[in-house]
Amino acid sequence: MKQAAFKMQISYDAEKLCALQRYMKDESELRSGMESLLDTLYQSHVPAEVREAIDKRNMAQSGEEPETLEQFVREHPNDMIQIMSPGGYVTIAPGKPLSELFAHAGERGTEIPVTWEELREQTVESCHYHPADRSWNLLTVDSSLNQPTQAPEMRM
Repeated sequence: MKQAAFKMQISYDAEKLCALQRYMKDESELRSGMESLLDTLYQSHVPAEVREAIDKRNMAQSGEEPETLEQFVREHPNDMIQIMSPGGYVTIAPGKPLSELFAHAGERGTEIPVTWEELREQTVESCHYHPADRSWNLLTVDSSLNQPTQAPEMRM
């Protein structure tokens, strides 16, 4: 993915800025926070089909395969992972067996069991890390759902 740098001048309360700089470890923490904010704005303002097209172009240019949920979970074994998947919302907690997963529609009482086999090959479309509680929010897609299917009677 090609990176672009830009400069922007904003006004902010001087005393608050001074306090922020004093309590941050270094400038990279401020930069990381601003990048996270830009990602949030990007997600909320750029239409999904445009984001998807950009992601596909970036993957094609980099030659990278999209990361599967199984790879992501293996790389972050001690973090809470909250997933918005095509089958509903799923939470993977550290130390909890992957054989005890449930999907839900975002409302209490809608939980249904889901198998790890159904989830593991989904690809991570986007992710956001919350360092305060070591948790990830993921959006996953099931690439097999993008394949056109034909009814048996239409196959030749």
